[in-house]
Amino acid sequence: MNEKAYINNLFENYRLSDKAKLIFNKIVKTDRGKKDQVLKDFIRLKKKANLNIALLAIYRQQVNCGFVLSDPLKEKRKKSFFDKKTGVNFILSFNPDRELRKNHKLLIKMGIIEKNIDPEKLINKKNGVACYLCWKNILIQNPLEIIVKIKLNNEYFYIGANFAYITNNHFTIMNSKHIPQIYRKNIIDIATSFIDKTNGNFRVIYNGRAGASITEHEHLQATTEAFPIENIIKGRKILNTKNTDIYNPYYYLPLWLVEGDNMNELADISDKIISEWEKIDENNTINLIFTKNKDKYLIFIFLRDQQKLLSGGKIGAMASFEVGGRIVLSCDKERTMFKKGSLAMIRTFLREIAPENRKSDILKQKISLNLIGGNNE
Repeated sequence: MNEKAYINNLFENYRLSDKAKLIFNKIVKTDRGKKDQVLKDFIRLKKKANLNIALLAIYRQQVNCGFVLSDPLKEKRKKSFFDKKTGVNFILSFNPDRELRKNHKLLIKMGIIEKNIDPEKLINKKNGVACYLCWKNILIQNPLEIIVKIKLNNEYFYIGANFAYITNNHFTIMNSKHIPQIYRKNIIDIATSFIDKTNGNFRVIYNGRAGASITEHEHLQATTEAFPIENIIKGRKILNTKNTDIYNPYYYLPLWLVEGDNMNELADISDKIISEWEKIDENNTINLIFTKNKDKYLIFIFLRDQQKLLSGGKIGAMASFEVGGRIVLSCDKERTMFKKGSLAMIRTFLREIAPENRKSDILKQKISLNLIGGNNE
């Protein structure tokens, strides 16, 4: 799909006013080096439409100015594999442009990274390298990147386009404070707050110690594209309360699905599952995907083991996008893997990162009726 058709579809689907359309198009066409103007127009568009639309405009501008390494609308190298056992239509894609993120000299040449940086101005360094997600460092190091400050669950975050995208409208949501990527209950409320502020049009993911490439700084990610896992066959409820249903769907690594419309109860139950899982073994961690379907939130909790991050010859750790059914290959060594891609390969990817059954069984015992205070169906 070309950009014009994509934008026209957005305008039609969201029924934007003529004024909002003008501001949207202005943002999209704003040249690099005019970040202040983009931010002013972002605020105007947010008022005329909403946060969701304003972010979509920002993303297109970041693509057109060259900050995002390539245009997701032009991506063609995709295969899909429907799995009857789970109901999931897995997506396998090959995006070699993601590898450009590793070429520091090229990123400087492209204007994505500033050439002349005073290292004394950078903060939160580790082994001489400044944190890539601290907003002050971004302003100094990344001349093209536009970040927007937002308030989520009474905490401040910055959101910006992920330049090495996995999906269209792929954003990173960075805590304004430099705190480590360690799961805390507030992550659930932060994720659902962002979903609400964008009218349910975004999905949010959180990588615990399984797939997060920057563990020194708390961050989440967001995308407007659906995850294949959203269509999983839920199976029967294993537990339920008045407002919340809990499932253990058949999948190739342990998965808990918590669904409900009462956010407080949903957060309490999800946090209990995650906390109990992390208590079982110091290597236990999680990947989380948050979505909303009409009035109900869905939290997909994938149980992970920090010692089982790699799988099937794939370069790089399996994280939330992958366990959610979107597997991206990017380096030359993976080109043949993409060509030979199959459902069996994807199943192998997932099975090889699954924690020991013994640990999953312990969790099921811990999440009992008394623990949750619910009913067994």
